[in-house]
Amino acid sequence: MRIITSYKRIKHGYVRKLPNGDLRLSIPWRKRFDIWFKNRLIEKWQKLWTSHATKQKNTIVTQKDTTILIWWSYVPISTCPTPIENHLKQLCFEEAKVLTDIYSQRLGYTYGHLRIKKVRTKRWSCSSKQNINLNMDLVHLPKKYLEYVVIHEVCHLKHKHHQKAFRDEVAWFLPEYKQIVKEMKKITISRTHQ
Repeated sequence: MRIITSYKRIKHGYVRKLPNGDLRLSIPWRKRFDIWFKNRLIEKWQKLWTSHATKQKNTIVTQKDTTILIWWSYVPISTCPTPIENHLKQLCFEEAKVLTDIYSQRLGYTYGHLRIKKVRTKRWSCSSKQNINLNMDLVHLPKKYLEYVVIHEVCHLKHKHHQKAFRDEVAWFLPEYKQIVKEMKKITISRTHQ
């Protein structure tokens, strides 16, 4: 592992792990001669990485030999129309559309388009044009997680940030949302067959 250091006109330093395993340190220009600052930044990153690696995660397998996970229960693949990916997108869209209509109407804000996409990084997003994008993988999880995600994105129609007003709005719709977020963070989805 190499440590690549760059000095920038930024307020705070940060560390990013590159895909090849190297660390990229971005250090404020005013701290370029401060060795203690650089070592402290690396030390903080190592503590964070260690705590992240030791956290227990539940890996769920979406597809086994003859079954596929839909709304947290395994269903025989033979009962699903082909192509399966289109079927999963349609199921997710139908559930999300009903929830999005209900919560956006309660909030008093309209959304542009609702799209279900197959993405690896994000689970959801709300664009500046009021379009809501959801990850197709939500179809594998319990419906309460989809409901939280929809509420989260509908609240972004009104608040384009994650500050207190936004969190209060989400809590008004779903008081137990913090527990749901904790549960969701512990789940990873495996697309490999077993």
